[in-house]
Amino acid sequence: ILLMDEQGIVVSVNLAFTNNFGYQNDDIIGRHAAILFTEEDQEKGLPETEIRAVLHTGQGSDNNFIVSKDKTKTWVSGESILVKNKSGEKGILKIIQNIHQQKISESSLQSLNTFNENILGSIEDVVIVLDDTMHIIKANNAFFKLFKYQVQDVQKMNFAELISPYDVFEELQNSIQNAISTKKGFLNIPIEIETVSGEKRIFDVSCNS
Repeated sequence: ILLMDEQGIVVSVNLAFTNNFGYQNDDIIGRHAAILFTEEDQEKGLPETEIRAVLHTGQGSDNNFIVSKDKTKTWVSGESILVKNKSGEKGILKIIQNIHQQKISESSLQSLNTFNENILGSIEDVVIVLDDTMHIIKANNAFFKLFKYQVQDVQKMNFAELISPYDVFEELQNSIQNAISTKKGFLNIPIEIETVSGEKRIFDVSCNS
């Protein structure tokens, strides 16, 4: 917890603040809260923008880096509330939550998703990703080169609709449904499908659940 006056000068902090960010009371009290922001955020005027917003609306929330005394950066979530003392003097009470590990996890997940998308795009075989109701989540470039569908059409489609004209005995559909329910995939079920050029080609379909 951090308490500032109307100008953003730090009036007090609690023990959790000093333990988390390394500042002692003498390091932070009496100084502008802008020292807790990165140089980039200071140049953008974010500390002042945050203070003005709270003074105007009575509250505010933000996610940004706090710079510790040792110059390490911690991603935090802040909730600010406009308060008054008995003399009517205004102050800003800020409750800070350390969400750095969450930020790292989100960044890692985003990097992993980008990595997976790049891999998917580089595979020459047709790849289709389904959810547990057999609706298509995504398909790779090879799919759209071979078949007549657009991205927006496929994302609304159930795989059964796409395959039913060629899967007369529903062998492939049943195999996929079984893979979804049992979490066990299958290999090389052949099926003849007409491509965008009008020719019919035999595909070996495999599934990993």
